[in-house]
Amino acid sequence: MERVLALKPDLAVGWRGGNAQTDLEALRSFGIPVFIAEPQRLDRLPDTLIALGRLAGSSTEAGTAADRFRTRLAQLRQRQSGKSTVRVFVQISIQPLMTLSYRHMVHELITLCGGRNLFAASELLAPEVSTEVVLLENPDAVLFSDSLGTRDSMQDWWQERVSLRAVREGRLYPMPSDLVLRQSPRVLEGAERLCGILDEARASLAREH
Repeated sequence: MERVLALKPDLAVGWRGGNAQTDLEALRSFGIPVFIAEPQRLDRLPDTLIALGRLAGSSTEAGTAADRFRTRLAQLRQRQSGKSTVRVFVQISIQPLMTLSYRHMVHELITLCGGRNLFAASELLAPEVSTEVVLLENPDAVLFSDSLGTRDSMQDWWQERVSLRAVREGRLYPMPSDLVLRQSPRVLEGAERLCGILDEARASLAREH
């Protein structure tokens, strides 16, 4: 906090999901305006850019960036329309084994790419699950946060526990967490990578039949 105050910022940008509420309140108590940037949905992200641009005195640039985001999102949706569904398990943690529900933007990215998030229905943002339950769901593909390890190390981790068809068939993919877990314009770059991954999974599934 001392380092932030020493910079004497005109504006602080925060995330409720990534910043302690006490820290945000402390900034406000020192007279620093705090803007909460947490759009949660892709369609809301351009509005966040515009609001932030207004506060930063760069409305024109923000409007241009928002328009560019909307266009790129529309093009991606058009390209992904009509593709076959890939049943996906998202893994963000090892101990405990955790996934993401519909409450996280990653779920929307998977849906955009024609995937079905197997644990989307949970009311928890990041529910804990067991390997046995994942085995029963029998996902077509497993997406794991690239911060957990390499593809080889994660394959070893799964093979030591349960025999998932997706893992046996090589449909175990690192997810670019730096892009998809942060609600910024770069999330579309992450979405494009995820769509490419699910296209690869579709090709693998097609070879099975």
